[in-house]
Amino acid sequence: MNKPALPRLNSLALRLFLSSAMFTSIGLLAAGLILSNLYSRSVQRAFDAQLEAYANALIGGLSTQVSGGAASVSLSPPENIGEARFLEPLSGWYWQIGRGRRHGAVLFTSDSLIGSNLDFVMADNSDAPDASLIGPGGEAIRLFQRSYELPNKENLLVAVAGNVSQLNGDIADFRSSLLITFLVFAAFLGLAIYLQVRLGLRPLKAIRQALLEVQAGRSQKIEGQYPSEISPVVDEINGLIDANHGVVERARTHVGNLAHALKTPLSVIANEASGAAVKDKKITEQITVMRDQVNHYLSRARSAAGLAAVGTSTPVGPIVNSLVRAMAKIYRNKDLKIHVSLEDDIVFRGEKQDLEEVIGNLVDNASKWAASEVRVETRKLSQTKWVLCVEDDGPGMTSEQCKLALKRGKRLDETVAGSGLGLSIVVETANLYTGSINLERSDLGGLKAELKLPCVSTT
Repeated sequence: MNKPALPRLNSLALRLFLSSAMFTSIGLLAAGLILSNLYSRSVQRAFDAQLEAYANALIGGLSTQVSGGAASVSLSPPENIGEARFLEPLSGWYWQIGRGRRHGAVLFTSDSLIGSNLDFVMADNSDAPDASLIGPGGEAIRLFQRSYELPNKENLLVAVAGNVSQLNGDIADFRSSLLITFLVFAAFLGLAIYLQVRLGLRPLKAIRQALLEVQAGRSQKIEGQYPSEISPVVDEINGLIDANHGVVERARTHVGNLAHALKTPLSVIANEASGAAVKDKKITEQITVMRDQVNHYLSRARSAAGLAAVGTSTPVGPIVNSLVRAMAKIYRNKDLKIHVSLEDDIVFRGEKQDLEEVIGNLVDNASKWAASEVRVETRKLSQTKWVLCVEDDGPGMTSEQCKLALKRGKRLDETVAGSGLGLSIVVETANLYTGSINLERSDLGGLKAELKLPCVSTT
């Protein structure tokens, strides 16, 4: 999480962001639907209340005259009720008064009907619920109708219809405004969630960086202040690091004690064998082999203990330069030209003694067999791997000989001094550090050895 780019698909940050964004989106969608529905119902109730007020005004403006008792009632049309839209032809605003609760004669209509009737109204029951229909002009209208009883027990059905285009327009405008508002709100919430996730996970990033510092050997433990939820984890990690160092130190102590315990009896046996009346060359030879074996395996044990330690690292450049100068002095009689090409800032993730041993063996082997020239080069292969190339212009080896040379104690030329353990030690050390070594023909004509080992990441 070093880069502010999009998180990886398996990252904790992406999971938190997507889960929060999903529930936030669901909440905003539900809130939007609820608000839109509430507003629509509120506007429709207000529209229906307006239609009901017009119906009441029509009944109030209706002139009634009772003649011959309650059995006969004469009606006069109501005057203008203060709404000009009822006077405009096919405006979408209409009213109609008819006799009866079902079918009956139409008594009066608004001027906006221009001689037409709301026939479908008379087919409905009185006090029917409000309905959305199509008006005479093909427009969408909302209908309100109510039955009124006259003094002679006769029923009048009053119907008022209003054009719902403005009503629907208001609802659509509200929904558009609501959508824009919620989108802006969602964008701010998304940004807030992103920042919250980034800030909330920042301590984990700090722990990762601190662990890299420990791994690179620049720090002994995780330092700094962390939130109370993460602080116990940091304490546990530091405890594991301390325990690891303790195990390594005890292993090194035991290895040293074992070396002392074995070398002393071997020295006594060697002295006794050399001082005997009749020297046994076979015993002396076997003691030498045993001493070499003890030294070798104790060295491997120390290397393994060092590899287990967290934070061990060694700069490569100084080691190579020091060993090249030493080999130039050792083989100065051969007038060797040793060319060195080193890439800066390569740090070996391991013990200094192991690095010196493998580089020393390879450079020594090349200098021993070279005719006049040796090349030593280091370069990075990746953030976690680097390679050491050692070449010479000596006789070289065939593919089969390269395979045999990597076997422990195998010597291809007995005329040159050596134990035959050098390359096998390099192989074992490389395996300890999950590295590898490869032998092939060099461009110089001799042997080329490529050793790949882990390095400390610079990121």
